Amino acid sequence: IFKANGRIDAGLRKHLGNSHKLVEYLYPSQKKQRPKVQPITPERKRDLDE
Repeated sequence: IFKANGRIDAGLRKHLGNSHKLVEYLYPSQKKQRPKVQPITPERKRDLDE
């Protein structure tokens, strides 16, 4: 059984959000820290792959 206190809980939430992409577990302040990811367009991907 997992028991967490406040300090461990924040680290666990950050781990789940960042490593496993489970962002619903992040605190609002942790969500703001996440960088915005710009997807690569298919055309740009083809250019990079050549």
